[in-house]
Amino acid sequence: MGAFFQISHSSTELPVEDPDEIPQRQTQYYDQLFSANLEETPYEDIITSAQHGNLTVTISSGHGIEGTHISAWTFSSPNLNFSSPPMAITNSTRYRAELFAIMKSLYIIYKAESIVTPDSSTTINIQCSHKTALVEAFRDSPLGIKTATQLNYDLLMDIRSLRNMIRSTLKPSIGAPPLQTSTPTSSTPSHDDILRTFLARPTSTNTSLVINHTPLSHVVSIIHEGKTIGTDLKTVISNIAYTRPLKKKIQKDTGWADAQVQQIAWQSFFGAIRRVSRSHRISIIKLSNQLWNTNVQNQKYYDESPLCPICQLHPESFSHVFCCSHPTARDNRQESLTQLQSSLHRSTPPELLNTILEGIIQ
Repeated sequence: MGAFFQISHSSTELPVEDPDEIPQRQTQYYDQLFSANLEETPYEDIITSAQHGNLTVTISSGHGIEGTHISAWTFSSPNLNFSSPPMAITNSTRYRAELFAIMKSLYIIYKAESIVTPDSSTTINIQCSHKTALVEAFRDSPLGIKTATQLNYDLLMDIRSLRNMIRSTLKPSIGAPPLQTSTPTSSTPSHDDILRTFLARPTSTNTSLVINHTPLSHVVSIIHEGKTIGTDLKTVISNIAYTRPLKKKIQKDTGWADAQVQQIAWQSFFGAIRRVSRSHRISIIKLSNQLWNTNVQNQKYYDESPLCPICQLHPESFSHVFCCSHPTARDNRQESLTQLQSSLHRSTPPELLNTILEGIIQ
């Protein structure tokens, strides 16, 4: 992979900023994402409950009204019950709605720790209602191309950054029930607005996950041959690893120019070849590329008789396989031709069918 791609953490360099202004810019970044008034959050009570080992953050999501998805969170302990109203996210999915609530909850924990320093044994239980969101949000695998190009990577990478800056031990689990409501009372920016805010604030390096390297988001670009890849990465890799070498091999064997290769409907070819069994597919490819094992080859490598096993009159060369005049060989070829004609007759235009049959007979 490294031989093909270059990974850039930002497409543009940010200007040098006054460190005193960075925390304010970070606050502005999150204020654009969070509509609830964070000033009313009981930060001290959150850390106090966490230090006693009995704080649980419950995060739920569900389907809202008119195509929206909703999420909510609750900080609870014997002495604390602080929750948000259901938040509606438009143009989104339930998975993204839950990721948004996870990110907001982690930001509240992070901000609480900046007010009250937790001790080393502080533990916070995180319960989610969406299993996939929980798994992806708390995945510990190293950051790579897959993480940086998957759906909702803007939220996932912010979540990762927040997790690294939180001092308390987070214990995620599945346990929260799905959110059931049809009248969300709070709204958040749309999917596009959140992503646009994320992309508008890249960091140039972010090599250290500390508070002075903000905002928390990354913009990861994958560059190949000097161009940023904006399409499906799997298709690009497949083209580099398989399609290009295959094209060179075909042109070397056939002497075809680029224009001739481009005239072939390769998608139709691969769609057709995949419909037959593997053994039949191998036979077709060998015959099409003159790789079929004949008795002429067997004589060369194994000192066997080169004669055709059917007519016993002529050497079995590759061309002889298609034109052996023995009645048995002729009957087999005609039977196969009839089966092909019958199969193509149902869905092939007559002109195309005649062209295919004439090409085979010639």
